Amino acid sequence: MESRTEKYGASKLFRIDPAAGGNNTSGGVVMEIETSWHDWKKTLGRAVNAAELMGMSNKQINKSAYRLGEFFAKNFDPGNREQRLLKELWEVGAEEEKSALASMIAKLADRDVNH
Repeated sequence: MESRTEKYGASKLFRIDPAAGGNNTSGGVVMEIETSWHDWKKTLGRAVNAAELMGMSNKQINKSAYRLGEFFAKNFDPGNREQRLLKELWEVGAEEEKSALASMIAKLADRDVNH
């Protein structure tokens, strides 16, 4: 089956490939999001800000960041070299290391949006 590509804005591209291998939790569907590193961090920073406004603690935000990291690593192809590095670090990391990485990414994204 051929992959379907749709453009959303100038910097984003979603690609859903039903023929992708079955090594993820979504039944073999791999999604790709291409966006700039800056735009990606900005989007994550907005999500962290929204979580803070809703009263989530740093511990809760970090747990959510960890769960998102797991989901992204299993279901998304990186759209740029920075995301590729994060995925490779995630794949080799132990649970504690992944948790630290998720926490640092959340802090980085939050800092970039607020400064």
